[in-house]
Amino acid sequence: MSLRQIIEQRRAEDTAPRTHACYSLTPNATVLEVTASDGEYWQLPWQQFTSARHGKEGEHDASVLTFLTHVVELRGFHFAPLREAIRERRLAFLRVAPTKYCKAAEGDLFIEVLHVRRIDEAGA
Repeated sequence: MSLRQIIEQRRAEDTAPRTHACYSLTPNATVLEVTASDGEYWQLPWQQFTSARHGKEGEHDASVLTFLTHVVELRGFHFAPLREAIRERRLAFLRVAPTKYCKAAEGDLFIEVLHVRRIDEAGA
């Protein structure tokens, strides 16, 4: 395989959407689609994203994504790929994975709890 073919193959891989059990990545995502723990479905435009806070709650990773009108709160494990995807504006979809799959996802990103609230309801 020539160098040109390798470069073209890698570019194609970088621009292809990537899907995971709890999230999907799309280059230059314009909207974050969220299926919350309560089953509600949200579409939040990245243009309204203002900040992210990442930390720990006991053994869990915890992240809070703040948009102009809404706050997305998530808790789970191994959130490093999420932080990178947010920073690079590639995060396109988030959802909770059933708890029974937690052991199967050991070492992999796993979202256990995900809530979306309006800013006025979140106390922010």
